[in-house]
Amino acid sequence: MKLRLVAAATTAGVLLSMDASADEATAVMRLEPDPADAVAALQLADANLEAPGSADLQCIASADGALTGCRLLGENPSGSRLGEAALSLAPNYRASRPGDLRVTVSFKAFVPARRTERPDASLFMRALRKAGIQGDPNGKAQLDCLVGTDGRLISCRVVSSTPTPQYGAAGMMVASNFRFRPATYGGTPVQSRTKIPLNFDRGWS
Repeated sequence: MKLRLVAAATTAGVLLSMDASADEATAVMRLEPDPADAVAALQLADANLEAPGSADLQCIASADGALTGCRLLGENPSGSRLGEAALSLAPNYRASRPGDLRVTVSFKAFVPARRTERPDASLFMRALRKAGIQGDPNGKAQLDCLVGTDGRLISCRVVSSTPTPQYGAAGMMVASNFRFRPATYGGTPVQSRTKIPLNFDRGWS
């Protein structure tokens, strides 16, 4: 089937092409998301992408170009959860005309951040004392943090803290001492989110 290029616009990422069949019944939009948006979508979907991949969606473009009613047609590689990532990105784009639309979203390889350094035990103990925990510690906390391209934590928040909030507070005090190998998208370092579990009866885990 012969395809021809038609105009389209996006609000995020790169429009690779938008083609329409000769009878203009169905258009095909090929998209490459902005790296920051792609990484956020991949992490939200807990997608596994050691090599480049893609997902195909079937959508309806409304009168204003918004993509609605999208459903997953397939993903490559299978089981990678790229479909979930693509579906979360679809609202970011606009088509140039209404109607049925097939959308192919391409992703580059994504390697998550890896922890390389942790605070030593003395820092943990000082943080626990400052947080008001006396005696032998026996608690857990989990932090959700943004890792910068230099491997340092930009910001964190407490996801959980048991049995008391003080353990989460102690975790926040030592968070700046963690170091990571930054995540990469298409081989380029990018900001990404990571979870840091802390087990205070054993220092950390």
